[in-house]
This record gives sequence, C-alpha cells and structure tokens, in this order.
Amino acid sequence: GATTLALRLVAEAQADGAIVAWLDLARALDPVEAVARGVHLDWLVVLTPDTLDEGLSIAGMLLAARSVDVLVVDLPPRPSVGTTPAKVADRLRRLAALARRAETLLVALEPPGLAAGLATAVAESTGLRLELARTSWIRLGRDVVGQRTEALVARSRYGPPGRRVELRILY
Repeated sequence: GATTLALRLVAEAQADGAIVAWLDLARALDPVEAVARGVHLDWLVVLTPDTLDEGLSIAGMLLAARSVDVLVVDLPPRPSVGTTPAKVADRLRRLAALARRAETLLVALEPPGLAAGLATAVAESTGLRLELARTSWIRLGRDVVGQRTEALVARSRYGPPGRRVELRILY
C-alpha cells in the first residue's frame, strides 16, 4: 500500500512538471509496477547507493542543492552494519529540516519491523504520518485483483490526527 501510494504521488508530481528522485535503499522499486501506476521512468531519478550512510548523504546533497521537488526515501528494514540507529535517526531529522527549508516534499517509506529508534525518528521528523493496514482482498471470482487498505492519519502538522479513509488499490 505505501509503495503504491508513493508511486501515485510520483506520477502526479511528474504530471505537474516536478523533478522527482527515488532513493531506493530497500532495493524494492519495481519498474513494471511504477509504469503501471503512471510513473514515467525516463523522468524519474532512481538512486541505489551501496550503504545507508551513502544514501542519506546523497539525499542531503539533493535537498541542500534544491535539485528535486519530490524525494522518496525507501528505507531498508535494518541499518547497515556499523551504523547505529541513533546516528541514522539524527540524519533523518536533518533531512526533514533540509526538506522544509528547500520546500521539497520528502516522503519516507518505513518498512514493517523497522528498528524502534529509526521508527521514532521517522515519526518525529514527518509533517504527515500515515499508517496503512490491509483490511481485505478484492477478488474477481477466484482471482485476487486488489486490496482494501485503511489509511489512518497518525500525526499531522496540518490538521487533527485520527482521520481514517479506506482505499481501494487495484493491481
């Protein structure tokens, strides 16, 4: 659900002429799925750094230079060996501050089972935090053709948290 929402956001931003970068730290970006969601791969900057530290440095440079309008950071489930969650949390907070100054939309995709320190850092550095939960499958006969997902506004700087909506995501 989260990746699908991010891909639709990227497609809408590209349709409005925005420059979009996808920092694929989790190595989970599926180009076929991206095209199916309306993303123009020719106009998407995809970065796949070797380490989490390198990826966060690249993200910092992109934001400091105001090179992109939208930056999607797909976080890995676990930090690299030798990287402490506290250090990564501090860098995520700095990235959020840089994004606010650069007026860039920063989207952090948090994988399930993220280390507690990192999850807290992501939660604290976001302006809007959505929690997604699959509620059911959408079937056509015996075939699964999609899913129903509930999105809960867990934190929002722009309004009251707690609002819920059900999304239909078709494959």
